[in-house]
Amino acid sequence: MRPVAVARDSAPAEAEARPFSAAELAAARAAGGRLVDALAVAAPEPGLRSARLAATLGLARIGSARLVALAPDFGVIDFDTALRRECVALRDEAGALLVAVAD
Repeated sequence: MRPVAVARDSAPAEAEARPFSAAELAAARAAGGRLVDALAVAAPEPGLRSARLAATLGLARIGSARLVALAPDFGVIDFDTALRRECVALRDEAGALLVAVAD
């Protein structure tokens, strides 16, 4: 299974995105609420935020065009859990398992 972060197609490449710093992450945690929402202060553009999250977590990113080409596998992560955790298990054309997490 390969975890991936879902990215918008217009987002910068991972090589261009720097990870969030420890200070940015600490400030976002201190803000309360969802961490990803608080990180919008440090990276207000969604594509850049997605690229920086992927760089911070060491995840590969997939664009929306690729995302719709993959098939959900709710036998791995059930629908209710996927909604609650904002993630989904996916199968590619060869049947390989990927897990996409929301940005």
